[in-house]
Amino acid sequence: MENKGIDCLICYGEYENKHGGISCSQDHFCCQDCFGNMAQDMFEHSQTKIPAKCFECQEELNKDQVLKLMDSTKVGLYKLYCARTEIDPKSQKVQKCPYCTYYEIWDINNNSHIFYCQEDSCRKVCCFICNRKLKVASSSKDKESIEVQEEVLSHSKCAAFLTMQADWETAMSPGQQRKCPGCGLGGTKDEDCTKMTCVRCSTLWCYICGMSEAQVERESVDSNFGQHFLGWETNSKRCPKKLTYIAKVDKRWDSEDEEANTEYFHKILQYKAMREFFSEYTEEQFQNLCEIVPEAKDYLDKIEEVMTMDLELIKR
Repeated sequence: MENKGIDCLICYGEYENKHGGISCSQDHFCCQDCFGNMAQDMFEHSQTKIPAKCFECQEELNKDQVLKLMDSTKVGLYKLYCARTEIDPKSQKVQKCPYCTYYEIWDINNNSHIFYCQEDSCRKVCCFICNRKLKVASSSKDKESIEVQEEVLSHSKCAAFLTMQADWETAMSPGQQRKCPGCGLGGTKDEDCTKMTCVRCSTLWCYICGMSEAQVERESVDSNFGQHFLGWETNSKRCPKKLTYIAKVDKRWDSEDEEANTEYFHKILQYKAMREFFSEYTEEQFQNLCEIVPEAKDYLDKIEEVMTMDLELIKR
């Protein structure tokens, strides 16, 4: 009986059964060349496309098979991205070496600020707070040496800022992205409406209030999600379907430029978070943090604006 081979569902090429491509459990086949193109796209959109999925049915592909086809220079990075989706974010966190793709899975309450890379080609020791590399090299036998311990001790000042730095990073997040209430995937909306569908978990949610379809205010639990976007002009629990619509009742918003409004929206969210931060820490403490985290200096001259700006989202 003639062996007809196997067809790639992406390029439609016919290949021998022994060809080094990849298939899901439903025998949807992707050839090696097409997988290479798919892998490039995966890394460009790692938050939503890793772990690798079947092009046809979206079934997650076997990790070992994927790694066999993966470019050797990308294997470590792929494992890292996969680890971030496999952990329980409530009890675990992925801690990565800043200088290579080596990572470890830590308990969420592990507040160590010194990282000892165990990758043979790296072996660097670094401080997570100031992002500086220590002079000593990392190895199991050197970890407890006097030389290592003395240099680690020199970063004790950094450790004192561990909680403050974490609070600062939390304050920065709303200015950069909005997170899906279903899976936590972060991103920024485009110029379309504020009714969102998560590309990772398919949760329907509102970009403005940040609530899922099940959480938002509407006529009744059984009513359509679209009800949430009606009557927002007078109901503070409802939201407009586009940010440009807000200009009808609040002249601070642009009536035409959705992109500019998105920037303004995130500025309000960020300033609210920063105001909470500065209500807990003094300006002097923040200046000390800036010595450890230099990029924070960009906000030193914005403290007054943060504390005085009107942060009401919509003036109805």
